[in-house]
Order: sequence, then structure tokens, then C-alpha cells
Amino acid sequence: MKETKIQENNRVDIQNKGFKPSYAQEKKNIDTSIDKKRIKWIIFIVILAVILIAGIIVTIQIFNQRKYEDYIALEESMKKYGFDRMYDNGTANTSDMVTKSEAIKLVIATVYNKYDISGIASEPKAEYSNAIWVEFAQKLGVITTTDVNAENADDPATYSDMIRFFSNAKVKLLDLTLDVEDTGIVKDINQYNMDEKLGILDMVNNDVITIHTDKMNARNKIFKGQANELVVNFAEKYNTITISGEKLNINREKIPQNASEYPYTVATVDKSVYEYAFFGKGGERFKLPIEVYADQKEYFYQIKKNVEEYYNTLINIDYQSINEEDLKKKVNQYLLFGMNEEALHEYVEYVKTNHIKLSGTAKIQMPILYFDGTYYRMRTKIELNIESAILHKNLLYGDLLKDQDVVYEEGSHVFYIDTYLSNAINNKTLYNEESSFIDMLCDQNDSFMKLAGE
Repeated sequence: MKETKIQENNRVDIQNKGFKPSYAQEKKNIDTSIDKKRIKWIIFIVILAVILIAGIIVTIQIFNQRKYEDYIALEESMKKYGFDRMYDNGTANTSDMVTKSEAIKLVIATVYNKYDISGIASEPKAEYSNAIWVEFAQKLGVITTTDVNAENADDPATYSDMIRFFSNAKVKLLDLTLDVEDTGIVKDINQYNMDEKLGILDMVNNDVITIHTDKMNARNKIFKGQANELVVNFAEKYNTITISGEKLNINREKIPQNASEYPYTVATVDKSVYEYAFFGKGGERFKLPIEVYADQKEYFYQIKKNVEEYYNTLINIDYQSINEEDLKKKVNQYLLFGMNEEALHEYVEYVKTNHIKLSGTAKIQMPILYFDGTYYRMRTKIELNIESAILHKNLLYGDLLKDQDVVYEEGSHVFYIDTYLSNAINNKTLYNEESSFIDMLCDQNDSFMKLAGE
């Protein structure tokens, strides 16, 4: 049936006025609903992705925390011993990676307890990272030219690289044998070649490696936490941080109450010696032995020589053979400013007239070197035998400089002094400063030596 003219006009009029049929509105509603669902799905997917990414990040953080947490405490030991300075960036941060040349530098620095080997190593033939350390290690037979060289010096080292370097150093430089018994601790030991196995077994058997020993994953890149463990435990195990063959104190009964004030203690020094009070403690510039050690460790052999030779000269006096010029010449090499010549002359004459004869030994007590705010002080054990004297007073050099006489008991005595040491500008070597023994006494209650009238 055809539309009438009126119907046609009405339909056109409705369309012109913006009216739409119901089926068109339904289509629009359906499209809007689909768009909303699509947006909801997109939002859901985005939120899910964010949650997954956050979960992955947290998982990685937890994994890294567990991976590194057992090594964190070793950072302080590295600082205490000064070994953190041997890393190229000067920090022992656990999660950092280690290069091949850094690894061998740490090994050599640990064995020799040195920051600088220019005095014992030749100038390197090539220029690359840590070349002097690498070529020195090659010369000593600790590594080969394939292990570390100019081409791979900055490549990441593996855990097995550094383990092998340490085991080679133990044999070549310390002249020790490896303990390679397989006790079943390392579960992945059969994954490694013979050189790797020997190094891993020795480090584990000797407690140089104590963290995560069941599965070593030793061919992975080494991070500083693992390197720190090797350095600290190797140094402590083989006493490379001590001098003159001293062994670290591992007997709990011999640990002093103030052990935290020292980088370490040694077995031959009684704990009471460590517990004597420090001169100047509490002062603004005062530094404990643990704070001084890293800066001074390279100079301990020189300190030992300077202190012991100086005081051994002063406590071995014989009125029958003493000679002023000889005494001055011998002693001045260990003093920063030289002897007080007037005091020396007076003392020599007094020794002769008072028939003074003394003998004894002086020995520094490691590592009791501290800074009192003005001077370094080295704790030193003195064994003194008074063999002859008409008057038992002013027997030691420096006593005559006191306002009061210093009176001594006859016989043999053992006592401790904190000697005065200082250095010249631009020279870190420490030399003795003159002082009377009584002013340096650690135990002010030592009654064998006292001022007259006390």
C-alpha cells in the first residue's frame, strides 16, 4: 500500500525533527555496551599486567636479597682490613660485579696485605686495567697470560676464576698444600674440570668458602659478596694481615672485652694488654686501632723496626761501654727530630757515675696502634733487667728530664708503654718522639717505677 501524501510528509517531518526509529536506538545501545565491555577488559588486562610485573619485580628483589644477604656483613670486614680499596671503584658493595684484573689484584693484595706493589713489582709492559698486578701475578706463576691479559682484563670474572687464583696463590706464594678431599659437601663438584675442582674443594675444606657450599654455580659471574668472602676468610685463615708470623686469636677465652676496638687480636698477646686504657680516648680527634689500621697497615713492618730498635737501644745500657756519639748515631735514625743532645750528654755521664747496667727487650703488641689526637701510640712490651746501679733512680733515658726523680725497684720487670710516634709532612712512615718511660706507662699502678715522694 502506498503512503499517502500526508503520511509521507509526517515521516519526513519526524526525521527532520531528529526522531529515530526504535531499531536504530537499539543498535546504538548495543554498540555502547560492547565499547564498555571492551574498556573493562582492557582495564582488567592492564591491571593484571601491572600486578604480574610488580610480582616479578618483588620476586626478583626477594631472590636478590636472599642471594646477597648472607654476604652483606663482609663489607665491614673489607673496610676494616682496607681491602675494599683494592676494587677499581673503591667499594666492596656486595652486588657489584668483579673483573678478571680486579680478581687477581685482590688475590695478590690479600697475600701481601699491600695497596701498592710498585716496590716489589716491575713496571708493566702494557697499559690496561691493573696491569702491574696482573703481570706480577703472571711472573709469580699464580696465573697464566691466558687467564688475564690486556684483552680480557675488564671482562667479568667467574667465581671459579677467583677460587683458582687463590688456590694457586696458596701453593705458589704461601708454600702450602691443598686439601682436596671430596667430603660430599659440594653437590655440583663433578661439573668442573680438575683445576676448578681442586680449588673449590680446598677453599670449602678450609672454611674459606662457607656460604652456599652445597651448589657452587662456580662458572657464573662472581659478585663482590663472593669475592669479599674469599678475601676476608683467606686473610684470616692464613694470617696474611698480621706480621712476623703472628696468628690471629681464635680462642674465645682469650678474646678481650674491647675486641671490637681492634681490627683483630693475636694469640701471643694477653687479653689484659688489649684492655689497658688508651691515652686521649674521648678526644675529638682520637682514633681507635680499628680506625687506624687500614691507613697504617702497610707501615707496620717499618713501625716494628723503628720502635723495637729504638727502645732496645735505650734499655740495653752498660756504663762500661756506653759512648755518647755511638748512642746518638744509632738512636737518631729512629727518631723524627733526633735526640736532645744536652739531655743525652747528661744521661751518659750519669750512667757512668751511677754504674748503670740494663738489659732487656722491646716488642710491639699488634695491632695496638692508635691516635691520641696528637700522636700515634704503639703499645709496646718492655722486659727490663736492672743488673747494676749505685742508686736505683733515673735509670732510663728521659728520666732526668722529669722534675722529680724516677725511682726503681731492683730486679727484673715486665711492663707496657704506649710509645709516641709521628711522621713528617708528605711521609707516612712513623718515627719515635722522645719521652720518659714513666709518662708512657699503660698501667699507672706499676709500683716498680714511680716518682719520688709518691
